[in-house]
Formats: sequence, C-alpha cells, structure tokens
Amino acid sequence: MSQADAPETAPLDAPTLVIRAGAAFDGLLTCPKAARIEGRFTGNVFAEGRVEIGEAAEVTGRIEAQDIVIAGRFEGELEATRCISLL
Repeated sequence: MSQADAPETAPLDAPTLVIRAGAAFDGLLTCPKAARIEGRFTGNVFAEGRVEIGEAAEVTGRIEAQDIVIAGRFEGELEATRCISLL
C-alpha cells in the first residue's frame, strides 16, 4: 500500500469522541482513548486517555481518566492517574 492509499490516522492524544457545543448527553460515557466535551453532559465519564472540557461546556458528574483538562464549567468528582489541569 502506498502512502497515498494509507488511511489517515489521528494523533494518539486526539479525541476519539467529541460532544459538540449545542449537544447534550446524560448517562455513562466510556472511551478507550481521549474524549472532548464542548456541550452539556451529566453523568460519569471513564476514559483511558485524556478528557477535555471545553470553554463553553457544562459538565456535572464524575470523570476518571489519565489526564483531565477543564476550561469550562464542571461540578462533581475528578480522578486522574496523571494530571488535572484547570484553565
């Protein structure tokens, strides 16, 4: 397979799941890699990679991940195996 035919791959820390601004989700979110939330989310998030909460996001619940980056509004519990960043 030539490089032109090779499928595009996302960077390792690129989100595999995104909840866009204007979208809302309630429940349990399990992600094998990274996730980004830009909309409204209520519930629990479990990710093996990074979880990013965007500036306009509103999240209520529990997040467990390797790294957690919060730029928006968050209320709940956080558990990270490496790093929690509040922007």
